[in-house]
Amino acid sequence: METLRLDEERRLATTIALHDALSVRDAIKASASIYLDLRAADPSLEPTTHMPGLLYDLIERAVPGTPNRQ
Repeated sequence: METLRLDEERRLATTIALHDALSVRDAIKASASIYLDLRAADPSLEPTTHMPGLLYDLIERAVPGTPNRQ
């Protein structure tokens, strides 16, 4: 990707996680963000209430040791 300059903004690189929960969380959030940006060109005909906020809240709560974990 670097040779072909397919990710000059380094957005795809942020979807690769290291071996720890916070890195995985951040990679998942980055992936969701890219998906939502791509999806904006063809939005759903039936949007889901409170999305994508609920998705990001779920990701935050899933990581052990973070303040939002329930």
